[in-house]
Amino acid sequence: MSAEVWEQIYDRLVALIEAHRTTLIFVNTRRLAERVTRQLSDRLGEQFVTPRITAAWPRSSGSMPSSGSSRAR
Repeated sequence: MSAEVWEQIYDRLVALIEAHRTTLIFVNTRRLAERVTRQLSDRLGEQFVTPRITAAWPRSSGSMPSSGSSRAR
């Protein structure tokens, strides 16, 4: 996408964030999450942006990552 399109997207996100108490933004990659967080932080200030980057594990793999505990079967 062009820089102009991204500017419009960021402007719209800022308007939505300012109009609501909580806003969730879903992206496809960590790189995009970091880029969006940076752009919104620059526009809104650090106090408005709390990044919570999590990974969605594909369900097709049949297993979720372990929580750190291991059990013998």
